[in-house]
Amino acid sequence: MDSVGELTETAFESLKNNSNSKRGGARPGAGRPKGKPNQATIDRMAVKKAFQERVAAHADSLFNAQFRLAVGEAFVYHVYYTGSGKNRKKHTEIVRNPELIRELIDEHGDNLGFGTKDSNDQDHYYFVSTTAANNQALEALLNRSFGKADENIDITTGGNALPEATRLPSDVVEGFTEFMMAKTKGTGANNAK
Repeated sequence: MDSVGELTETAFESLKNNSNSKRGGARPGAGRPKGKPNQATIDRMAVKKAFQERVAAHADSLFNAQFRLAVGEAFVYHVYYTGSGKNRKKHTEIVRNPELIRELIDEHGDNLGFGTKDSNDQDHYYFVSTTAANNQALEALLNRSFGKADENIDITTGGNALPEATRLPSDVVEGFTEFMMAKTKGTGANNAK
């Protein structure tokens, strides 16, 4: 035999000895190793980890934002005008100075809108705006802090174990079945011809 024939015969024998069955099947060492996740799963896990790290880095400000939603907020606005005639413009800004807010509350109390003339005889005024508390945000905060409250209440057994279910006697089951068959015999799809 020539070398090509020997090579072919040798390759055939090698394949024949390594095969688990005559028609194919699993090959040793083929495929993804057990326990190794798909590449798509690895990518999703990396994105999730990056997201969790980003959220963790801003946890305080996110908590504060949700807390403000849960309890509501109050803002003090300062509205003032500049210019006159056609050039008169209205400006609105949030008052962030806690000392000024304290002074305004002390001076005006519960009056939510109050105005004055400044030294240049320009109108300006302050007003308070509030946002209502958000019950969903409040509930989410409480659930995260103390765990979700039980939503089912036992009103039938007083906390005792439920009794074992009793099996209906066969004659009752047969009688009910006959009754239902007789009742539906003249109606429904069975009657269509």
